[in-house]
Amino acid sequence: MKKFILCFCLILCLAGCGNRKNANEIIDDAERCVSVNPDSALKILSEIKEPQNLTDSIKAKYWLTIGQAHSNKDVSMYRDSLLAYSLQYYNNEHPDNYKYRIKAHYLYSKYLYLQNKKQEAINLLKSALANSNDVDSKKMLLNALVEFSGTDGTGNFSDQIKYLHQLIAIDDNTENMLRYQNALAMGYYYLNDRNNVYRIYDNISHYIKTPQDSIFAWDVVWVNYADFSADFGDYEKA
Repeated sequence: MKKFILCFCLILCLAGCGNRKNANEIIDDAERCVSVNPDSALKILSEIKEPQNLTDSIKAKYWLTIGQAHSNKDVSMYRDSLLAYSLQYYNNEHPDNYKYRIKAHYLYSKYLYLQNKKQEAINLLKSALANSNDVDSKKMLLNALVEFSGTDGTGNFSDQIKYLHQLIAIDDNTENMLRYQNALAMGYYYLNDRNNVYRIYDNISHYIKTPQDSIFAWDVVWVNYADFSADFGDYEKA
């Protein structure tokens, strides 16, 4: 709530300040909002009328923040092609800016994925993962690799399972474990590995810790279990 109020105050401040803030300050304001209120971040960024005329460093940060807002808003990033500019800048001109470099890899991979360039997106994420050195970045990249590797039952589920195991090894948030285990079971199902599917579902109730977990288990986990058992021909389990 405090962050939301901060975003609102930043917008009011911008409205009152006219053109007194420079582009870098405007982008910094948007960055403070983007994780909790991407709409406010986009509104703040709209104060910059000619982003193509920004200096290279400010331009790279501008397109990165625009892409982050679209990603956080969960809208299509198909217009975010200029994330490639940010990626190139942080790879070549400022590789020492670790935070922005990893973020550029992540966001541009999402753009590539939406352009049906799935393998390019995965390769970019793998490159970033190999050079990441903090747990939060690794979790962000691994979650994307899990998603991209197993899309719609047509992906590389061996890789998806590998990334899920890496994610489980570093994520100490027990609230995520039920979903990770369900995703593992789905991966094994698509590999037709019934032994591992049943092994996971035989133990999955241990990961139901909260009311939200119970709802997820009822709506998703047990439905999957019944469907998978029926597909394997084990109608008694279904």
